[in-house]
Amino acid sequence: MQLRFGQLLSRFAPLSDHDVDEILEEQKATRQLFGDTAISLGMAQPEHVWGAWIDQVQASRIEIDLVKVGIDTQALSMLPKELLQAHEFIPVRQVAGLLVVAVSQPLDEHALAKLAAAVHRKIVIVYAQPGQVRTALDRYFAKSASEPVAA
Repeated sequence: MQLRFGQLLSRFAPLSDHDVDEILEEQKATRQLFGDTAISLGMAQPEHVWGAWIDQVQASRIEIDLVKVGIDTQALSMLPKELLQAHEFIPVRQVAGLLVVAVSQPLDEHALAKLAAAVHRKIVIVYAQPGQVRTALDRYFAKSASEPVAA
């Protein structure tokens, strides 16, 4: 059973059941995301929300649409093209000391070790359609270029 975001956030911020209910009530009125509402009420900090989001992503196989999410070229430049192409993963975002990496299939331990050695950040793995990962790699890396090319 997947935990609700309030339960996950309670692992990082001292939230009581009453606090969660208060956030939910405010969320209904503002239509903000749960984490944004908790921050605006002063019940959580951004790093608490990111921690809960990471737990949520890692607890389930969340698939993202790379066309909608887009690729942050700063994140893309953090890893060598050869590593990305060899293992077919692509950095999507770098946020708050985290690197979000999209893959089309689970990475083996060897690939994860290479990824971890290449960056000194916590890595969050998300999933995307294989065709989207390949298309993004082809789009951002010219066959003869050694640097990412702008979109």
